[in-house]
Amino acid sequence: MATQNNCIIIHGCPSDEEKAMDAATRTYDKHWMPWLKNQLIALGIET
Repeated sequence: MATQNNCIIIHGCPSDEEKAMDAATRTYDKHWMPWLKNQLIALGIET
């Protein structure tokens, strides 16, 4: 029987001030979340 692996990444929301920042300069979406997503996908885990 094949097993299916899924992962949902849940993290708190940034402040309104940071959400309003330019996407090129804000930081909340540039640290561990994209790295973790790429690592899980490389392992065949739908993320």
